[in-house]
Amino acid sequence: MNKKVPFDPGFAPMVYSFTDNIKAVENLLFSTKIPNQRRFNFQKLQPQITGLVKNSISFYKGCLMWAKYIKETFPEAEIENNPFFGVDLKSKNITEDELYSEVNLLIAYMNKYPEDCKFYLGKTLSFPSEWVDIAKTYKEFLSLNQSFINTKFALDIKLPQNISEIIINTNEKNKETIDKVIKERKIDILLEN
Repeated sequence: MNKKVPFDPGFAPMVYSFTDNIKAVENLLFSTKIPNQRRFNFQKLQPQITGLVKNSISFYKGCLMWAKYIKETFPEAEIENNPFFGVDLKSKNITEDELYSEVNLLIAYMNKYPEDCKFYLGKTLSFPSEWVDIAKTYKEFLSLNQSFINTKFALDIKLPQNISEIIINTNEKNKETIDKVIKERKIDILLEN
């Protein structure tokens, strides 16, 4: 009997929708018409914004770590519970833009964030450049794998060329980190490695 590996090692319950949450933050921010109050609201919301971005980047890095781990450790393993496998995107009217909308919005937001901070806080803040690299690599990963509609076995996974720049530890170390994340239910641990 062939070994099976899960599509998701257990990250899903720890991940928030960046799109839904950032829209809620922006709606709250723009519901205030007075500029000084808007600045105050941005200052209050800034930790939540950072948390949302960190959550998504942690998830993307975790997905890349898991994909690299299962592809290189168990290439013949069948991937269980891949919700995208066999989905006919055309018949469901799902476009490429829709597939990448979450990561595209995140990348655009990270690029816009320094301007927002300058305007609302009067100082220049930005997210670590590694976070932007992780998001761009994850988008490439989605594209290379056509959103996993043909990914039945670990050997079917295509890894981006720069994966070793994003995932620098050994597969064994990465698996330990993934296990720790699942056990402690703290997905941002992934950014420590």
